[in-house]
Amino acid sequence: MFEFESLALNFDTTKIIAGYTCNLAKYQLAGIEYNLWFCEDFDIGSNLLPIPDEIPGACLEFTIQLEIADVKFTATDVDLTTPNTNRFKMLIPSGYVLEGEPSFPVEHAKTWEIDRGRIDSEIPPPPPPIIEKN
Repeated sequence: MFEFESLALNFDTTKIIAGYTCNLAKYQLAGIEYNLWFCEDFDIGSNLLPIPDEIPGACLEFTIQLEIADVKFTATDVDLTTPNTNRFKMLIPSGYVLEGEPSFPVEHAKTWEIDRGRIDSEIPPPPPPIIEKN
């Protein structure tokens, strides 16, 4: 759960993004300002951003104002075709249970004990750091 410090929805201000009419929302979380343009014509479910539940529809543009830079994302196209669920796979660590019905294939990982617990995965580990001697 996120505790948002402020939230302002502006339904009078509109902007066309990827062919959809969007409205402006401004909010603050952990001292970071978010400007978000949302479209009420459809909902895409979970977002990658922490977005207040009070903002309806889908986020098509956002700007995050950070100390070192402003980060901006703008959708250029919206494809409402249902994706092929076989493209996605979730690996659940052993000892964990998925709540609800997933909309994509789910596997449970096999673990074994070595120095530390390890999850068998198709994703290779990152390369070791390069350490130079002085």
